[in-house]
Amino acid sequence: MGTQLHMQVPGPAAHVRERYAMSLSSWSRTGMGLVHAESHRRHQLLGEMLGNLLGTVWVWAMRHRTRRALGDIAEWSPDRLKDIGLTRQQALHESAKFFWQG
Repeated sequence: MGTQLHMQVPGPAAHVRERYAMSLSSWSRTGMGLVHAESHRRHQLLGEMLGNLLGTVWVWAMRHRTRRALGDIAEWSPDRLKDIGLTRQQALHESAKFFWQG
């Protein structure tokens, strides 16, 4: 019977890697390596800034939820405040803070 040939066709990831490698080698030959390094550093800084921003938003959201819950506990079940070592006045003071206040 006939022999079947199996050819492996590179997927998109292989194509992207090959193109990236070609662009890096051409940049090195033309002296553009420095431009690539600066661009890479800008992308790193942008990623760090975005990470810091998302981290800050996460902290603010946690503060908002925690303070709202603390205010609810102070209003509806002050006996639970004793378990965490706070007075009703302290809990109300903390829950009145804005989310951006430390």
